[in-house]
This record gives sequence, C-alpha cells and structure tokens, in this order.
Amino acid sequence: MSKNNEPFRPERITELLNHAAERLDDDTLAALRQARSAALERQAQHEPAFALSTEHGMHWLLPHTARQWAVAAILLAVTLAGGTGYWHHANELELTQLDVAILTDELPMEVFVDR
Repeated sequence: MSKNNEPFRPERITELLNHAAERLDDDTLAALRQARSAALERQAQHEPAFALSTEHGMHWLLPHTARQWAVAAILLAVTLAGGTGYWHHANELELTQLDVAILTDELPMEVFVDR
C-alpha cells in the first residue's frame, strides 16, 4: 500500500478534522473551547510528582533544613540499631542452639569432620 493511500496518515487526519471543524456552529465551537480550557486547567500540575528519574526532581529527596537532617540521622540510627540488635539476637540464638547440641550430644556429623 503506498504512503498516499494509507488511511491513518497524520496529514489526512488533520485535514479531515479541520474540514469537520469548519462545519460546526459558533455555539458548539465556544463550548468546545471552554471544555478544552477546563481540561487543561485540571491537567496542570502545580507540584512535581515523584518519579524514579535522575534527570530532575531528585533534589527534593535530600534534606535541606537542620530539622530534616536531624530526622534523617535519627531514622538512620534507629535502622542501624534495629539491624544490629537483630543480628546479635540471631547470632546468640545460633550459639545457644549449638551449646544445647553439644550438651545433649546431638551434634551433626559435619561438626566432627575436619575440612
């Protein structure tokens, strides 16, 4: 099919829409203009939306004021303390299980094998 005979050419669609718009009455055109303006006002975003992009919008993720830095430091400290506490608890539980296995003489064979 040649390019001129394609039914969905942008130029042809524009031509058909312009031709159809010329046939509309003034009241309909005014209503369409008003609806377009209302839609554009609703679409406008006044604040940047969060996006996973490094091009723009990432500067607001970093703290700017002293209060924000303090809150970020507290959150980091709490996270580190929680992780360290969990690691110590898991390590202690593992040692306790090993002590119980030694005392009850229920050690697996792998403990006695020297690698």
